[in-house]
Amino acid sequence: MGWHLRLFFILAMGLGLSAADLKAQAPNPDPHLRRIEGQLRRELRKNPQSALAWFNLGQALRAQERCSEALSAYQRVIRLKSPLAPAAQIYRSACWLDLGQPARARTELSSLHHRELPPSLLEEWQYFYSQAEEMEPGLAPHLIRTEFSYGLDSNAYLLPDSLQPKKNSFWRLGSQLVGPTWQGDFNFEEYNLDAEQSPTQKTSRAFSLSLARQHEFEWSSIDWGFSPQLALDFLEGQLFLTRPSLEWVAQGQQSLWRLSYQLESRLAGQPQARYSASIWNRFHFSYALEPQRAHQWIPFLEVVDRQGESLELPEGESLPLAYRGFGPGLRWQMDIADRLSHDFSFKILRKSYKDPALPANIKRLDQEVTATYRLTWRWDRTKQIFTQYETVINSSNLGEGIFLEDRNYRQWLLYGGLIWTSPL
Repeated sequence: MGWHLRLFFILAMGLGLSAADLKAQAPNPDPHLRRIEGQLRRELRKNPQSALAWFNLGQALRAQERCSEALSAYQRVIRLKSPLAPAAQIYRSACWLDLGQPARARTELSSLHHRELPPSLLEEWQYFYSQAEEMEPGLAPHLIRTEFSYGLDSNAYLLPDSLQPKKNSFWRLGSQLVGPTWQGDFNFEEYNLDAEQSPTQKTSRAFSLSLARQHEFEWSSIDWGFSPQLALDFLEGQLFLTRPSLEWVAQGQQSLWRLSYQLESRLAGQPQARYSASIWNRFHFSYALEPQRAHQWIPFLEVVDRQGESLELPEGESLPLAYRGFGPGLRWQMDIADRLSHDFSFKILRKSYKDPALPANIKRLDQEVTATYRLTWRWDRTKQIFTQYETVINSSNLGEGIFLEDRNYRQWLLYGGLIWTSPL
């Protein structure tokens, strides 16, 4: 390891800079830190068991205000049972403070309360513990995250006969309450409907509620986690969907595996359209190499089994919607600048329909292509501004000649908003 990396380690340990100095210099866009980060990552690819390199990487990431990634790097030091583990725990607590979660910071620090620490580390421990007490004098480790957005929906799949589909505006308000092992979500959405589409109804309102419980444990040098969740969706005040789900996560030293299963149950007889009852089974599997990196390519695979549903049309016809589908996808995440990041995902889903209304020798096969791009600017540690574009293109081997012209459609959404986070 080069001399400048060892010097950075000495400074980070508090022998050259105090904790207050490090905190004051946190938003440091110095390209020197980027070079240090790159050299550390190259060294870790050669020697992933180097606790010193993992610790230095955590310090470099935290100095760039990339605390979520720094947490993973510090965790590697602790898992390797290195003599640097107490220092890593202290700086993990600093990351939790930067992320607005003082309760988690105190949990990290409390585990070191009876340890004998060197004077420099003891000073750091006292500093961060006092910061946690100032931020949250009570015992409730709660964090609230609120998101507001406004945008446009092309509405192309709802008005297939129009050469110029009427765009609908919408706004969304979401609130997320996070505890140490649980998470609750509330989301509200209102669409302003076009008069040609809905002469008697000017708006459409929907909201959803969800509650998730997180469980984490370590086994065979791998961090495991699973999270059961229950979500309820309401449309115009009536229960529309129930969505229980379960997600498994396995994080090793160089990879992150994620498998989720969601069961959706849609009820019949909705206000705006009459659907028969249905059940959807969704599987999502993804893999990330070196998940602590700021530049990530994440391949994933989705499998969907949609059973029993059909759409009752005003003309008295019925469109069977049951299908089985699978397809690959790719997600690309990257920090473009010190406070600017983007997230792009692309997915192709091949759908095979069970359509008894068609002649015996005809089988409906659709291909759905979905692309999403999100650009986020971190205003400060508690506020983010974002804009997002989503598009869905569906093409079918049946074209547009079978009693409903929604076989081929293209829909897009464009919206932006603000996210702010604060402790309760």
